[in-house]
Amino acid sequence: MRIFLFAFTLSLTFATGCPDDAMLVRLECSPGDVRDCDENGEVVSANLSSLVRNGICAYGKQHCSFDGWGECIGAVGPEQEICDGIDNDCNGIVDDDYPEKSQLCGFVEGVNYSEGICQPGVYECNEGTLSCVGHVGPEPEVCDGIDNNCDGEADEHIVNQTAVVCYDGPPGTMRVGICRAGISYCTDSVMSHCEGQILPEAERCDGIDNNCDGEIDEGFEERPAEIVFVVDVSGSFREEINSMIGGIRPLLSDPQTEGFKFALVVIGLREPSVDPVSGYMHLLRATDLVPRDEFIEHLESILNVYMPNSGGLEPSWDAIYGLSKGHIPISFTENSQKVIVLMTDEAGQSYMDPRNTEMRAADAIRQTDIKLYIFALREHFHTFDDIVSDPANLHSASTDPNTVFSQLQDMFDDLCR
Repeated sequence: MRIFLFAFTLSLTFATGCPDDAMLVRLECSPGDVRDCDENGEVVSANLSSLVRNGICAYGKQHCSFDGWGECIGAVGPEQEICDGIDNDCNGIVDDDYPEKSQLCGFVEGVNYSEGICQPGVYECNEGTLSCVGHVGPEPEVCDGIDNNCDGEADEHIVNQTAVVCYDGPPGTMRVGICRAGISYCTDSVMSHCEGQILPEAERCDGIDNNCDGEIDEGFEERPAEIVFVVDVSGSFREEINSMIGGIRPLLSDPQTEGFKFALVVIGLREPSVDPVSGYMHLLRATDLVPRDEFIEHLESILNVYMPNSGGLEPSWDAIYGLSKGHIPISFTENSQKVIVLMTDEAGQSYMDPRNTEMRAADAIRQTDIKLYIFALREHFHTFDDIVSDPANLHSASTDPNTVFSQLQDMFDDLCR
């Protein structure tokens, strides 16, 4: 250390010698000098001062004045590590030992974390952010054999008691068209099948929104109509058959029925007693689907060809069942509007083995997209009312051609066109 001697005298002089009362003072440092120091004010040796300290830590500076070395300015020392993305304790590792490390977290007042699914989380520091990881709190109790609400009981107030509204259809379809929700019950820790729900079905031409999209019978407007007439040719039904022919003849020349196709099945035959096409007894597929111009000829043949061979056995239930099952073959096209029109003056009958019933015929046609209309005597309605899907499709047979015309016209108007 350099030592500077300064002479302090009671008066200034430029003499070459020093006055007798001059006093020399040794200074601590040379004013203007600077040196490195640490947070404790300790001097940092020259061989360490060039090193960069870890984390937030940094050396400070001391400046020399005539009064000696000043305070250490700017020195930063290590602090307690916290989760902030910084090396606070200057050990070269960021966020390695924050106060919350490994502590449990997420506790909710009143929850017993030793029961059910509940478990506390653990604090973790990720990229300078403290978060509670792995906490599982109580949830509403559901039917799964697990204590979801952490009260020490599983599925309480649910098992075999609580009915839950359920619906498995696409979102937005419930309560649209035919679609309805159902009910499910918790049994043996498993929710039962959704009982009673009605899901979307393929759209049919029936005046109902079957696919639950908010539209009725869409896509059917341009579909061809294919109609099978099933006619009782017994002698007792002669007047009604005459009226039917008289009522349908003008409709077959109406622009409304252009493009329609018709088929004819007659029931009540004595000869032949067995249909060579289907093997069914006392009925005959007189013609497959033909254009309307040809169909009128088949209708008129009922009076002069089939009625003389009638036998009084009218298997109307068999005809509905056989057409529904395809046993009586009709060449329906895949996308057509399929219709069966049954005309009889007798109650529903069957001569198959085993015999058909009204419900068996009803189940068969309900599995198809065929629309059924029945013209019968009112006293026999009870043998057909479970078969028709709509009571409005069950009509009284009439001997008035004008009445038959109106009934058939309403039926044709009801088709999706």
